Amino acid sequence: SDELCEQAFDSILHIWGAHGSESAQLIKLWGGRESVRLEKNGPKFIVTSFQTAYKVLHTNDDERFAMFAEIRRKCGALIVDEAHQSTAPTYQEAIELFSNANTKILGLTATPGRHHVGQDGEETSDLASFYNGNKIGILDDEGKELANPIEFLTEKGILSVEYRARFRAKSCRGSSHIGAIGYTCESVKENWQKCGSNKPRRHPRSSLSART
Repeated sequence: SDELCEQAFDSILHIWGAHGSESAQLIKLWGGRESVRLEKNGPKFIVTSFQTAYKVLHTNDDERFAMFAEIRRKCGALIVDEAHQSTAPTYQEAIELFSNANTKILGLTATPGRHHVGQDGEETSDLASFYNGNKIGILDDEGKELANPIEFLTEKGILSVEYRARFRAKSCRGSSHIGAIGYTCESVKENWQKCGSNKPRRHPRSSLSART
């Protein structure tokens, strides 16, 4: 999405600004931006989306295609977000658009798998093969492999802490309003008010989970 591209752009800008050894060109290539001018010297970072890349694969514009051919020729490293999608046909074509024989590809994902429990694991095996079976884990401050990366990242403040609260509500007859509460975040307050004003009043328990 455009929001994730913007986050990636800001992260590179911040990190390279703090630790970079020389000036670099940082390029936005998403959300309708379809052409760039690459500087001759210095490192270059290009943030783009699968949607933009896929459009180039089917473009009739020789100039745009030539631009992406130049990017591919010079691409030393390619970072793929939502990497569990890498083996989907459209995603794989986009990855191949940017990578040459010497490009190092790093995939990032919170769900390193392509199948659910009890399903055929062939797609997950294909995904692992796509990245040559190299799964990179997270190490603790002493360089040891973590048994619970989520807990470690939460303690570091990188991931948010999950809080759970239980509420008791006066209910209306039937479950239509309760169902709406469970599925429609925008109208939670209105539905609680409807339930509280109806008779007979019952007292079901509803568990809500909030992340901050």
